[in-house]
Amino acid sequence: MFRWLEGETWRIDRVDDPSAAATELAELLQALQQLDPTATPCPPPIGLDALADNDHAVRAATAAASGMVDADAVLDAWEDALQVPGWEGAPVLVHGDVLADNVLVHDGRLAAVIDWAGVNTGDPARDLMAAWTLFSGAPREVFRSAMAFDDNTWERARGWALTRIKNVAYYAETNPLFSADAMATIAAALTDRR
Repeated sequence: MFRWLEGETWRIDRVDDPSAAATELAELLQALQQLDPTATPCPPPIGLDALADNDHAVRAATAAASGMVDADAVLDAWEDALQVPGWEGAPVLVHGDVLADNVLVHDGRLAAVIDWAGVNTGDPARDLMAAWTLFSGAPREVFRSAMAFDDNTWERARGWALTRIKNVAYYAETNPLFSADAMATIAAALTDRR
């Protein structure tokens, strides 16, 4: 049985305190990562559980979106992300799709994360891409600090954010808002590269 959850999809201007929301989201993701992945009915990885598994698709999508994004900058950042060592810890549960459309805000606060169909085991960097899908400035730093992962994990998270290039040209006509959201994520991931 499903019940209705009150709220609107995430927009930073709908949140009274984005830094508090960043902390709350970090707490939710940390709680998910603490669950025993072998005790849950999640499916096995779908074959795209490492950044390198996405290489061909990212390059093809970047070529298709070359008039919509700075393709050279995307590929430069993508190459950097591919050079980062993979996750060496035990696989953890990840939501896998922490995008604005899957986060609800109600009464100025983070109210829910929805669409759990993609829950899987793997690298926590997949969920850390929320730093660029949801936050900017100080709240992004609050989220990063609260998640407390090393620089390599954050650079892989940036790579996962860049995989949204697959949504740019593909959805440009059929779902232009989703395409624009993907472009905003990519721009954010490119802007704060260290």
